[in-house]
Amino acid sequence: MYPAGEGLSQAFLRKAIANALTRVDWRDTLAPELLMALKGKFRTAFRRLKKSAPAHIEGVHFSCYYYNPGYVIKALKKEFDVVTLKGVCITVPPEFYQGFVERYPQWFARLKKTDAAIGTHFPFNRCCDHYLITLQKK
Repeated sequence: MYPAGEGLSQAFLRKAIANALTRVDWRDTLAPELLMALKGKFRTAFRRLKKSAPAHIEGVHFSCYYYNPGYVIKALKKEFDVVTLKGVCITVPPEFYQGFVERYPQWFARLKKTDAAIGTHFPFNRCCDHYLITLQKK
């Protein structure tokens, strides 16, 4: 038993947790790929695994490429040294999850701290949607 729950029965805590879980909008907590896969939209969920993916914005169709950090580093290694490689938005939901920060400020703060703690470590700095590579010219 944790001190915050001291004096509360296990039955009460189970009911309180179950009640809280029914109020969470799981779309705000699941990775976009997992959410799409659970909805049966496998093409959308795994589009980043392909060489390119079709995309369109305002009626303009084009190919979208998802380069991993290793590819970028390899392509530039003759002229640049890698100073840092940091994963960005590893646990923090993407911006298109409108209202997440306002609805869940404590969760957002925790996820932000988690990102800061793990962002420069393998495999987290390589398996995320966004990454920041700091390079120095040789």
